[in-house]
Amino acid sequence: MTQKSTGPAPRIILPLERYDDEGRIRPPRWLWWTLVFLNRGYLLLVASVSYIKDQSLILSLFYPDNRDFYLSLMVGLPALLAAVIAGYRRWLWQKQWLGLFAFIRPLVLISLFLDISLQLAMAAGEQFRFSWTVAIFLLLDGLLLTYWARSRSLKLTLADWRRRD
Repeated sequence: MTQKSTGPAPRIILPLERYDDEGRIRPPRWLWWTLVFLNRGYLLLVASVSYIKDQSLILSLFYPDNRDFYLSLMVGLPALLAAVIAGYRRWLWQKQWLGLFAFIRPLVLISLFLDISLQLAMAAGEQFRFSWTVAIFLLLDGLLLTYWARSRSLKLTLADWRRRD
């Protein structure tokens, strides 16, 4: 019995371990790390709610002003949407809703730029006195922004996800 060919097989451009069982490129780890970092407000919310003794203690360590915490939730919203799209990628492939994958990169970049703005606003609110949390978050924002701008693997992954089989 012979199989019919539906066209040329997609060219393998990354090591085989980077592909899943369906032949699609797996998301790079840094995509997930970026989404976790940008959604840290939601993670802190869950952590603070689960800490029974003093729910505001954890939040006050990272966000001394409640307004900054609520702003971080808004900043993380585009990244949360990107995480939902990336997390439901198999379902979206089955439904042929491939156009949604085009939104992942812009949503993450919007969230990164908003996070940089939030960190700068927090620094301005403290008259630009040195703060380790602001410094580390700005450093991580810059590194992740560089990654999203230059990563060949990430670009290949997002392009592969939009491809029809």
